[in-house]
Amino acid sequence: MKHSEYYEEKQGTKYVAPMLYDLIKMIKPKSILEVGAGYTTAFICDAIENTETKFVSIDDYPTKFKHDKLTFINKRFQNLSKTIHNQYGGFDFVWFDAGTSQDYAEFINEYIFMCTNYILFHNTLNKNGPNMNYIVIKTLLDEFIGKQKYEMINILESNKDDQCSLCLIKLNKFI
Repeated sequence: MKHSEYYEEKQGTKYVAPMLYDLIKMIKPKSILEVGAGYTTAFICDAIENTETKFVSIDDYPTKFKHDKLTFINKRFQNLSKTIHNQYGGFDFVWFDAGTSQDYAEFINEYIFMCTNYILFHNTLNKNGPNMNYIVIKTLLDEFIGKQKYEMINILESNKDDQCSLCLIKLNKFI
């Protein structure tokens, strides 16, 4: 397994990490924000090798991963958006994989103004349907940017019972 030294089963990103790599190679973002560092961090760094893409990752746990393309902020993401925006501007690819539905709400409330193109959220569905993270995301996006200004695709990993989905949001700038 690629980057097995960073893999932890409880993170639930065994298949998500390579998918993020492929999406980044396809989309070619100029700037990436990751909230919740881990196994995916190594794949993101691989995807932006030999590019000018800036990559900022925030996590309150120290990361084992070091890379010259990675700016790692070892803090909770809350109350950092203005500082990050002033230093790095907006982000056209955002990967959020952190915490509870309250964390999802706090992230959207604080960071949505910095997200300019794609936002990906981990853990929005379970085998029975949408979970609380999905409800929070959908409710707040509808409130902040309007139902017609984004597209949402949810992918369920049917072989898992926990952390078993990926939600892709495409912001529609021209609607």
